[in-house]
Amino acid sequence: MIKKNIAYASAVLSMLALSSTAEAQEVTRTIEFSGQVSGVYEALSGKDITEFQITLGVDDTVTPSSSSSTSINHSSNGYLQTLDLVFFDSQGVEVEQPFDSSYESAPYSSLTYYADTNNEYISFNFEIAGGDGHFSISFSAPVGGLFSSFSPEPMLLAEPTQAQFSSHLDLYSPYAHDDAYGSLLSVNTIYPDDDEDGYPNNVDACPVSIMDETVLFDGWYDSGVTNHMDDSGCSITDHYAACEAEEQEAPRRGIRSVRSGPSSCEKAVSYDLVADGVISYAEARALREALYESSTSSGLR
Repeated sequence: MIKKNIAYASAVLSMLALSSTAEAQEVTRTIEFSGQVSGVYEALSGKDITEFQITLGVDDTVTPSSSSSTSINHSSNGYLQTLDLVFFDSQGVEVEQPFDSSYESAPYSSLTYYADTNNEYISFNFEIAGGDGHFSISFSAPVGGLFSSFSPEPMLLAEPTQAQFSSHLDLYSPYAHDDAYGSLLSVNTIYPDDDEDGYPNNVDACPVSIMDETVLFDGWYDSGVTNHMDDSGCSITDHYAACEAEEQEAPRRGIRSVRSGPSSCEKAVSYDLVADGVISYAEARALREALYESSTSSGLR
């Protein structure tokens, strides 16, 4: 029951968070591509450059423009959000570039993931917001060199094998032109942690956790119990909020409550948390006492 309640509360709290912000696309995942540079031309020519790091910010909530068994295409759908491109010298120091290292994407950027029986590649055309230029960057490898799996969505290898990269930059204001190529050695995928609870969004069952230091009932009655996080990324208060969300939904389903005091769901929370190893028996007792006290002190709930 507690898992079901948390899933419902998470959905409710997420909707509340979304309603308080503009409906805009955002970076849901960051992908860092790193490796060795074999050669550079034009703007970076003559500099001591041995390594690169290309970081893409993508929005995984968008639907691909088209897909098949061998390719997944994102074209003008907002999938590409941001790009960072930095180079390092043989001492590991970032090389100063005659152009910016960070850019936001125009809405008509495109990216393709591709894998057949012989080759795999990631190719994208990143159009800079404002029409100031574009990057054309690709990573390629023999089959099995880039992806651990391709369907239903591409899963990137952390350590690609025999993978190459090439990049081409055209900037219009200020004018700059650059080409670089080399070997792709590592891929690091990072998910944001919006509620800063230590659980990335992709594994956080409660992405907008209630992060009070101690567990408060009715927003004011302090139980004195630390608001611990469980292993799914939900705080103790999230579990009680799940019960409240379920109770508020009940009238919509034609269920009328005639009770006063804590619900059966709320009463069960402390026992479930003890069973899951989140809190001690003493903490569970303190939670139950505070739950009942807040109910009787603040009137009918």
